[in-house]
Amino acid sequence: MLLSKTSEYAIRLVLCLSRHPGGEYIPIKKIADQSGISYFQLGKVAQRLIKAHILDSYTGPNGGVALARQPSEIRLYDIVSAIEGPDLFDRCVLGLEGCGEANHCPIHNYWKNIKGSIMTLFREKSLDEFADLETGDTLLESKVVPLVR
Repeated sequence: MLLSKTSEYAIRLVLCLSRHPGGEYIPIKKIADQSGISYFQLGKVAQRLIKAHILDSYTGPNGGVALARQPSEIRLYDIVSAIEGPDLFDRCVLGLEGCGEANHCPIHNYWKNIKGSIMTLFREKSLDEFADLETGDTLLESKVVPLVR
């Protein structure tokens, strides 16, 4: 399973917001501009995360998006399943219909052996475990914009 670009953007957006304590609302336009993600795409991602109760939104002059829950309560699985759907780990890694034990794709048996570990990672790791990354420690740090106000 490789994450879609939409899921990547969702994780980056939520990680960015997790660095703003106190539920501060950040304009999507500002996040889009500073992260190099299309405003239109990021807006659509935010809408799906709002619907999944991962983000809250506020309209008006000081409007934007903020986390709907504490970072410790949001798992990577919550974010990705809001974008990809709850059957994310049950689908064929190649996207082939009908892939299963009886009739499977060439990657099925390899995927079956590792998907449990990946699923555990996504279900157990919460945002607070990633939000404390030190500046410059990872490539992701440069992509998860700290947002200077």
